[in-house]
Amino acid sequence: VLDRAFKWLESRNIGRGVGGYYMAERWEEAYDRAEAGYKKLPDNIIFLGLLGALAARKGDKQEAQRFSSLLEKIDRPYIFGLHTLWRARIASLLGEKENAVNLIREALAQGVSYTELHPMMDFEPLQDYPPFKELIKPKGKG
Repeated sequence: VLDRAFKWLESRNIGRGVGGYYMAERWEEAYDRAEAGYKKLPDNIIFLGLLGALAARKGDKQEAQRFSSLLEKIDRPYIFGLHTLWRARIASLLGEKENAVNLIREALAQGVSYTELHPMMDFEPLQDYPPFKELIKPKGKG
């Protein structure tokens, strides 16, 4: 089913489906699509974030930090912390746990929902980090 879905995505616009390739850990295809999308839309948060996360996954700290810096400079309305959440994802993948958690807190303050944090594979390096565990622990009554 996934193979059929990817074939369908490949027949569409180059930027479509890049998140699917990323989630399926098809890093090369995700990179190719994100890079092509970035060339067309250099201020697109998704493409900037994906390229930064993919650089971090490859161990290219300098490139990952370059994309994180580009994300940090974004200042426009109605993005609700998405750019900061991508910076947190990049920091997590780089092993910068304290920075990642601080950026997650900042993203939450900017409007990111807690529900976006739980299924995010880029936060796997934080799963055993006490400040992250405390941050995502349910806070309700009961």
